[in-house]
Amino acid sequence: RVAILELVLMLPIDVSKHPNSDETELVVPNHSKRLQLRMAAFDRVGSGGIVWHAAKVLCRWLSSTADELRGARVLELGCGTGACGLYAAALGASRVTLTDDDRPALLDLARSNVQLNAALYPTAVVDVQPLVWGGRASALLAAQWEWVLGADLTYIRRGIDDLFRTLRELLWRSHAALRVVLAHQDRMDNGTLDEVRISAHAAGL
Repeated sequence: RVAILELVLMLPIDVSKHPNSDETELVVPNHSKRLQLRMAAFDRVGSGGIVWHAAKVLCRWLSSTADELRGARVLELGCGTGACGLYAAALGASRVTLTDDDRPALLDLARSNVQLNAALYPTAVVDVQPLVWGGRASALLAAQWEWVLGADLTYIRRGIDDLFRTLRELLWRSHAALRVVLAHQDRMDNGTLDEVRISAHAAGL
């Protein structure tokens, strides 16, 4: 019931640097919409403060599934700036919840991007909530999602087991068809795809 999708990061994507160096734009497929994303320094929010290559490629892949996303309920894990979840909302998802760990500055960054791009998804319900992987129970795990998205969540070995424990909980509690799509960038020194597969198997996925 889990699809782990490895997206090779060699394809170009229509992404431009905003004149303000703290922002990035992603173009939504009809080219009349641009998702504008504020970023933040590492010393303020950690690695979640920028739009990583895996997020850009996942957005590109999502644009090819726009019909399936229309009206869907979407949960983004480790959202950082919120790029992938907000892109899904701009493609027509009806409900999107962006989640990351419970650092206030990181969640505030995602909330600022929700507000900044509100005109792109006027009828969608979009919110930001904390969710610690493998940790305390959360009502989010029992909600009925149709998509779970994550970009570059497997970049470091330390967090992979907790991530898959959370995914297993989401799948076991789901009464609907749930599609999990992860964009992974292989790194030779940490978080390799083989390690991801091992953790997924150990979690029963």
